[in-house]
Amino acid sequence: MKRYMAISLTTAALTAFGSASAAIPGLVPMPMEMVDFSGPAFQIGASLQIGFDASLPASRDAAQFLADCLVQSSGIKCTVAAGQANPGVTLTSGDAGPDLGEEGYNLTVSDHGVVIGAAASAGFFYGIQTLRQLLPPAASFGAPHPAPAGFQ
Repeated sequence: MKRYMAISLTTAALTAFGSASAAIPGLVPMPMEMVDFSGPAFQIGASLQIGFDASLPASRDAAQFLADCLVQSSGIKCTVAAGQANPGVTLTSGDAGPDLGEEGYNLTVSDHGVVIGAAASAGFFYGIQTLRQLLPPAASFGAPHPAPAGFQ
């Protein structure tokens, strides 16, 4: 199945620990669409709110997976709760277009936070992997993290 990814990024993309990269890195797999919007970057500090769509269990599991990755790799203290995280990272089905399928996702980064929209657990997983690639080296993820139960 072909993965559909639409990514909206600010010029500085995403920053963690106060460092930003001026260039958008190569992503694997390459998104079908990427739009670069100028504007301030979202900064991840020592703590981060991660919100999820309470009506979609896959988004809750994905939010916890992202929190676990960030805590284990960089010590960022994450709070996971139902609802929108503003500022923070929100995983929702609301931003998932009808053509995304099981593996597709939309990833939008703004100065207010990050939104990953997907319809299924695989889409959330791939969205998180792209987000991880956008983080600067200061937020290195070290050892690979296995996908949690329910991700395919």
